[in-house]
Amino acid sequence: MNLVTRSLLLATAVTASLSAQTVLSDFTGPTADGWTGSINGTTTFPNGFTAASGVTVSGNDVLNLSDGGFGGGAIRTYSGLPTSGFVTISALARIVTDPGTLSPDPNSNPGTFGTSFGVAAGSVGLVDQGFGYGRSLSTTADDSGQVFVRYAATVRADGTGDFTAFFTPDQQDSSVGAGTWVVQIDDVTHENCFGAPVTLSDFSAGTDGWASITPSTAPFGSGFTAVSQAAGELVLTDGGFTGGAYRTYVGAAPSAGVHNVFVDVRIVTDSGSVDRARIAAAVGGVTTNYWDLSFSQSFATAGDDSGQSVQTVAVPVVTDAPADITVYLLTDYDASIGGGAWEIHIDNVRVASPSTATTSLSTACGPGYHSLGGPVLSFPGLPTLGANFAIDGGNTAGLLSVLFVGTEVAPVSLTPFGSIPGSQGCINPITSLTAVGGPTVTANILIPNDASLCGQSLSTQWVDLDVSMPFPLPLGTSQAGTFTIGS
Repeated sequence: MNLVTRSLLLATAVTASLSAQTVLSDFTGPTADGWTGSINGTTTFPNGFTAASGVTVSGNDVLNLSDGGFGGGAIRTYSGLPTSGFVTISALARIVTDPGTLSPDPNSNPGTFGTSFGVAAGSVGLVDQGFGYGRSLSTTADDSGQVFVRYAATVRADGTGDFTAFFTPDQQDSSVGAGTWVVQIDDVTHENCFGAPVTLSDFSAGTDGWASITPSTAPFGSGFTAVSQAAGELVLTDGGFTGGAYRTYVGAAPSAGVHNVFVDVRIVTDSGSVDRARIAAAVGGVTTNYWDLSFSQSFATAGDDSGQSVQTVAVPVVTDAPADITVYLLTDYDASIGGGAWEIHIDNVRVASPSTATTSLSTACGPGYHSLGGPVLSFPGLPTLGANFAIDGGNTAGLLSVLFVGTEVAPVSLTPFGSIPGSQGCINPITSLTAVGGPTVTANILIPNDASLCGQSLSTQWVDLDVSMPFPLPLGTSQAGTFTIGS
């Protein structure tokens, strides 16, 4: 059997989305895949320290970071990723040994977490995400044998297409005793197949079920914030510190994977020169893992941000199964800023979840007939971005088979055109692929690694030439099938 393989070029417009999972680092080879063994200065990590850390690759192809002090880590910049919108980078991580109990203070400033994973767009817009908080790391002094868990950070692109990932065994956390940290990292990926965002709250009527944070509901502290409604936005006002509002959305994460929570935010008034608003999201209940927003990527640093335009921020949440998502909004949590009145307005809370790759056979377009009973269409795998997707044709006559790819339409009988009785056309094609031989043929479609194709559905049908049949146009047709591109 000879096979003609072509790339599928899709010109149809689709809803823009973020971006299947593309591996950036797999840590094979002795050079640690281009990672460097230090954090070099104030522009690359929020703690502002420069400290060396050992960087090696172990036998099971993971990046090892060892640190006997504080502030060490490893960095690498990846180029050629999207230049606009939000970019999500994730990694598998685990702590093998640490010098003390992992109990970072969730009310502390950025940069004080025991262990961190961060991403920056260019040299700004860094998102810093601490390990732990009940999701993945135990709090014993020695975490040897712990399994890898995926972490993610989402940052707004700055137009350069460069994104720097950071990993640190420790970040100047004085509550943890001195000693040697060993952190292992593997499988750094660009998450790039999200479905269209689903609105969770639009605040068009009332506060949409949001509540003020109280001592019994606060993973961040015991502050209180008044929650009110104004012109279609949720308004948070706070005259102290660590106050905020929250809401749990049941079933907001419909599948396992990385989910991005989007929130439109504007600060009307604040009490200091640095905006310390925090947007966070948690898997499950109010005390589980949460993820912080970077300040530099979203808010101005003026003393009074009255009239500031709405800015969209994104916070990733990683789930191992379908789950609830709790979203937190805090006006302030940094006691180093002087007291005063804060007022923050938010709107349009949304979540974008991984797009699921699926295949199905048509119920409207059944199989046609030829001397062998008609060609049979099947999908041996699932369609994902940047990968080959095989579509099989069985029971072919062995001369010429054509796979039409496009959109499914109501079946049109081909018998009036001289074809085999029972044959029918069911596809309005945008492209086609040909194969010769039999009795089984395969068409391999290279799906471009283009995030705009995520969630796109296309239909397909085999048409087989059977010259043994005594008809002017001896074509047999298969049942139509549909595939949806996902992660």
